[in-house]
Amino acid sequence: MEKSKSYMINTEIIEKYMHKHNLSIEKMAKLCGFEKEELVFILENNSKYKLHQIVRLSRIIGIEYENMFIIKK
Repeated sequence: MEKSKSYMINTEIIEKYMHKHNLSIEKMAKLCGFEKEELVFILENNSKYKLHQIVRLSRIIGIEYENMFIIKK
């Protein structure tokens, strides 16, 4: 049986978007409708995020939400 894969958020995508649009964590959180702490959890790859938050982020960034995840190494 194949070992199940573990995934994490591709924070590089979020950080590049924030840099490109000159957004601080506070401004990005406000744009997404998140509390600052929620965005920090996501950027730190903390497991306390909710899937709908990742979907919202992907829509704002303009990519499919599936691309927000990468396989842990």
